[in-house]
Amino acid sequence: MARTLLIALALGLALAAPAAAESPCQGKAWALVIGIGDYQGRLSRLAGAPEDARRVGAALAQQGFAVTTLVDGQAKLARIKTELSDLISRTRPEDRVLVYFAGHGVTVGGDAPQGYLAPADFDPQHAVVRGLAMRELVDLLKAMPARKRLFLADACYSGLALPGTRRIVRSEVHPSHCPNADTLSVTAAIVAGRKDQVAHETPVGGVFTQVLLDVLKGRTAADFDQDGWIDQRMLGLYLGNEVPRRVKSEWGVEQNPQDGQIGDGRFLLQVKGPTEGRQRGPVAVGVPEALWAAADEPAPTPDFQYPVTVGFGIAALAGVALGVTFWQLVESANEAADAADNHDDFTAAKGDADLFYTLQVASYAVGGAAAIGAVAAFLIERTPREPQALRWQVGPGYVGLGGRF
Repeated sequence: MARTLLIALALGLALAAPAAAESPCQGKAWALVIGIGDYQGRLSRLAGAPEDARRVGAALAQQGFAVTTLVDGQAKLARIKTELSDLISRTRPEDRVLVYFAGHGVTVGGDAPQGYLAPADFDPQHAVVRGLAMRELVDLLKAMPARKRLFLADACYSGLALPGTRRIVRSEVHPSHCPNADTLSVTAAIVAGRKDQVAHETPVGGVFTQVLLDVLKGRTAADFDQDGWIDQRMLGLYLGNEVPRRVKSEWGVEQNPQDGQIGDGRFLLQVKGPTEGRQRGPVAVGVPEALWAAADEPAPTPDFQYPVTVGFGIAALAGVALGVTFWQLVESANEAADAADNHDDFTAAKGDADLFYTLQVASYAVGGAAAIGAVAAFLIERTPREPQALRWQVGPGYVGLGGRF
């Protein structure tokens, strides 16, 4: 056993890269985590970015990701590209790849803006050649054999092209058995804000990253269906609601995370923390907690399905029953009139018969109207209602991505 461990350690050192942990379905999880705060005076300093990267890397390592972390001077453009290229050669189709970036982002261009990540050796005067273009990053991610690819950025910029229409797709295999179960590919991105916004920091780090870490540690209601897993859609929805709420509360301004994807696959992340006692309640104002389940699964059928139909039906039966009762009273009154032996008794009995007949007709009319109402209600209540689905407003075009200051 010891000999085997020594051989494995030697191989790991020879490769100069961490060995990814095997998932239950033999897929591996890889993460490249980047945090840049010191731009050598070329851009404003970001106090929290390096520590953000370290904390995200630690959280991902706890999930079994093989994490490569680059902070400050380690994260120069050539090194970042080398690490991304290594993932192209090292990953397999059943793997997952996550790239996280905390730092500055810039937008270049007018009519056709292009977004660039700012590496540690970035020169704002030559952004096109000294920055990592969003299109290039997307191309590198798509070139990886791994079918599941997710980019997270605590920065704001513009120009990440992610065409395609989103659909909700669930795997037939529960993620606890195999987080890479579905064979659909996906390249997804979630970024901290739009190009004209600031990705805000607090003394403990970026707000976007704080919310992300809260999600990964199971401190939020992001896991709508409470199965211990979230995918990029659930994560994007929660970040898109919670980050603006926190920023608005603290600074009174807007910061709206943006997200998009190519492909219909699911990039799954495990949510740590106990299911029982997890924070509950709505994800945001106007967004019900059960929204995810309603998005791709039929709403549960209530035990009492036709309350209005039943109400009208009872009214119809009551009308008929009263009509029969008044009919019997009419017959009795007519018999009394026939048996009357003086004019006054005859007149009184006929008067009763006329009254009961009027009430009989009215009862039948009410019963008939209620019966028609019951039929109409039944037709309405039996028609399945379209569930309150998530509408992912992502189509052909761009996801707005501007700078963390």
